[in-house]
Amino acid sequence: TSWEGPLRPRAFHLDRITHASSSPWGATRALSNQHVKVRWWNLPGDMTHLARNADGDELLFVHRGHGDIFCDYGHLRFSEGDYVLFPRGCMWRIATPETCQLLMIEASGGSYQLPERGPLGQHAVFDPARLETPTLNEAFEAQQTETPWQVVIKRRDRLSTVTFPHNPLDAVG
Repeated sequence: TSWEGPLRPRAFHLDRITHASSSPWGATRALSNQHVKVRWWNLPGDMTHLARNADGDELLFVHRGHGDIFCDYGHLRFSEGDYVLFPRGCMWRIATPETCQLLMIEASGGSYQLPERGPLGQHAVFDPARLETPTLNEAFEAQQTETPWQVVIKRRDRLSTVTFPHNPLDAVG
């Protein structure tokens, strides 16, 4: 009901942002500094290209929606409440049957790491056994086509597009 002093609380209703983009680089930037960029992304459907962030690690929180992620490491299903981490330089795309709302947090010039488990040891905040990693399964193999694919690379907040004659997500191992 009241606040005293020079600090002012802030409340951001990012889910009220209506701007939609099929590219993560078209997401609305809400906050940023030299270490982090926070964006709100309304993804209206499947991404039409692959994304690669050369500036930092990208952490996505799925606020609404579900679908499939295809990346250098394989295929991963996601749904509301999931966190997805893409390390710097990883190519990825999202396929979804519905609009997704995602909070994107980029570690600019840095990287994400697992927190110290400290004195709680195995009873810390999360169970690492619950972490899921992408797999090279049938869905991953099915998306490997010989049709041209574009990779939109963000480097120093500028975009470059590379076109491949095939889907470059063809890693093995």
